[in-house]
Parts: sequence; structure tokens; C-alpha cells
Amino acid sequence: MLPGIGRSTAGAIMAIAYKKSYPILDANVKRVITRYSGIDECSKTKLDKALWWESTRLKADKKIFEYTQGVMAPKQWLPMICWLAMVAPM
Repeated sequence: MLPGIGRSTAGAIMAIAYKKSYPILDANVKRVITRYSGIDECSKTKLDKALWWESTRLKADKKIFEYTQGVMAPKQWLPMICWLAMVAPM
């Protein structure tokens, strides 16, 4: 690891550079995963471990840029493109 580059930033950089899926865990991802998975850990260490495990488990394996475009372009968002809609239909 490089100084100042954490695990989440490294995952984002690698995803863009290699066009492959790597887990990330920013504040928004933490919030969604915590609510979706029902994670309720008191210890920060246990919470981080559980969130990284879920982030890795839930990451898109194919067509990763289609998933991110679905999130980043809300006017064009289609539930069938969003992985969350696929695993937890509304």
C-alpha cells in the first residue's frame, strides 16, 4: 500500500485501471450495506471486518461500469441494472 491510499481508494483505482471488480467501502457504501445486511456490530474492528466481507461478497462480477452508470445517472436508472434491485426487489 502507498501512504495515504487506503483499501477503498486502492480498490477504486484498480477497478478503473483494470476494468475489473474490486470492493470499496466509502461512507455511502457502508450505510447501504449496514442497512441491507442488518449488520449491528458494536466494535469498530468487527464492524469494519463485517462490512469488508459484505462489500466483497456483493460486488458486481460482470459489467461493473454498467452498474456504476446506473447509480451515477439517475435519470437513466433502471432497476434491472442495479444489483441491489436484483437481490432485494422493492
